[in-house]
Amino acid sequence: MAFLQGTTTDIIDLVGQLVTWLAGLGWTVNMVPTVNGNAGGKRAHLSKGAVYVNLQTAIGDGDLVPDYAVIGCNGLFLYLSDSYDAAQSYLTQPGGPHDVRPMRAMVAVSTLNFPTPYGRFFAFSDASDNVVVVLERRSLNFSAFGWGPALAKAGAWSDGRYFFAQTYRTGIQTDDATPNVFGDCPFSVNGLPTGFVRADVDAFVSKWLGCALSAQNVTGKICYTGFGAAGPPTDVPDWAVGYARLAPSLLNSQAVLVPVDIYAARDAGGSSLLGSVPNVFLTNAVGHGFGPAGTFSIGADNYVLFPGYGYGYAIKKV
Repeated sequence: MAFLQGTTTDIIDLVGQLVTWLAGLGWTVNMVPTVNGNAGGKRAHLSKGAVYVNLQTAIGDGDLVPDYAVIGCNGLFLYLSDSYDAAQSYLTQPGGPHDVRPMRAMVAVSTLNFPTPYGRFFAFSDASDNVVVVLERRSLNFSAFGWGPALAKAGAWSDGRYFFAQTYRTGIQTDDATPNVFGDCPFSVNGLPTGFVRADVDAFVSKWLGCALSAQNVTGKICYTGFGAAGPPTDVPDWAVGYARLAPSLLNSQAVLVPVDIYAARDAGGSSLLGSVPNVFLTNAVGHGFGPAGTFSIGADNYVLFPGYGYGYAIKKV
C-alpha cells in the first residue's frame, strides 16, 4: 500500500498535494487544479481504469455547488462519474449520481472544514486503487473521504465503485460552528447519504445507491450499513456498534476492528449484503488505551486509528 502523511495550509493546497501524489501512483490527471469559483476555489479531475474522480474546492463560496450557497462553505466536494468531459462543468460529468427529487441535480458529498489553517492529513491507497484521505480539520478533529473501484464483494454482482465523504451536499447543517463535533465513520447512516455505491440490484441497473435512511432515498434505491445515529433497518445486523464499543479487549489490550459492511435494499423487500469498504474498519480504540492518529499493528498489518462521532474508525496502512 502507498501512504502519504503531511500538513496542509488549506483545502486547495491539500488537493494539489493529493493530485501530485496520485499522479505518481499512475492516475491520469484529466484537469490539474484549476480556478473555478469567486473565492479562488479550484476543480480537478483524475481517472484510473473505470474510476473517474471529480473534485471541487470551495473557500467561503457555496455557489460552486447548488444548495450550499446560503452556507458559504469551506470544503471539498467529491463524486465519481463514468467518464471525463472537458466541455462539461464540475457538476455535470457523465454518469454521476443524480438526485431523483424534483428540482434537484447532481449529487456530490463534501468534507466541510473549519477556517484555515488546517492540520495534518493522511492519505492511503492500496494495490487496487482504493483511496482514503483523512484530514485533521482542527486539532484532533478528523474528517475522512475516499473512493475506489469496488467494494470487497460478498458474492457476484455488477460494478462496485463507491465514494464517500462527510456531508451530503443538499441542506444538511454543517459542523463549522461546532468545534467539538467529530466526523462520522465512513458510510455512517445518519440521514441523507454520505456514501454511494454503483451496483446493479434487481431492476435498478447502472445507477448509484445512496447509503441513507429509507425516508431519504434521493437516488432511487438505498443501501445501508449496520451503524449510525439513526440505526439500520431491522433486517440489517446492527451488532457492529455494540461490538466496537467493547474495544479494546480487556484480556489482551488489542483493538477490535469491525468491517464496514454495505447492504442493499431489494425490490421485493428486505436487504442483501453487497460487501465491505476496503481497508476501513469501525473501532472505538481511540480514547480506550489508544491515541488519535496512532498506529495499531496486527501481525504485519498496520492500521491508523481516528476518533469519530460516537465511534471511531481505522484505516489499513500496510
